[in-house]
Amino acid sequence: MPEYRTHYQPAWIDFSMFWSMIVIGISLATIVQLESTKPSLLATGIAIVTVLVAIIQVLLHRLVVHEQGLKLVSLFKSNTLEMTWPEIEGFTFGHLTVILKTKRYGQVTFVLFGKKRKQKVVSLIQKGLKESAK
Repeated sequence: MPEYRTHYQPAWIDFSMFWSMIVIGISLATIVQLESTKPSLLATGIAIVTVLVAIIQVLLHRLVVHEQGLKLVSLFKSNTLEMTWPEIEGFTFGHLTVILKTKRYGQVTFVLFGKKRKQKVVSLIQKGLKESAK
């Protein structure tokens, strides 16, 4: 099985909290700019920092599926989850969500945007679990 890498978002509650904070940051930048009579460096700084944090968050959440299992990479190495196929007891998936039942971490949920991307990840997980059961 060739290695497959893609971006993912954490479970819906974490996803909602993070993107709510991004919206609040952009709203704050807008309010600061509206209260100013000329272009505000503070508002621009707030907006730039907010957008950079959003971009970094999206780029650093990586899902890697390989022959031995899968890895959910996060910004901090301590938050990276590595699972071998035998550690994954089962999984389910919905419209955008994939839920893994693991021995080590319990239930692990993540969100994948893009129908083809999610289908590819689901098929690789099914293949990995099937091969590990042999």
